[in-house]
Amino acid sequence: LDPQFQTTEIPAATYAVFTTPPTERSKLSDQIQSTWAYIYNEWFPNSAYEFAQGCADFELYDERCLRDTGCVMEIWIPIG
Repeated sequence: LDPQFQTTEIPAATYAVFTTPPTERSKLSDQIQSTWAYIYNEWFPNSAYEFAQGCADFELYDERCLRDTGCVMEIWIPIG
């Protein structure tokens, strides 16, 4: 691993995984913001789940976010 990178271990948990709507790469940040808003303003209030305190949420960027079109990423939210 390159010394400029840091490794973090994320404890096992149950996660709700949200994939942003496909978009152009230049508009991905807008879709990320919209997805976070959806999670906390719509999904949590209308679900039986709660954020699992003490667990980490994270964003996953893989090769799918490098496309010029159809660009997506995932938001992982620990639930309980």
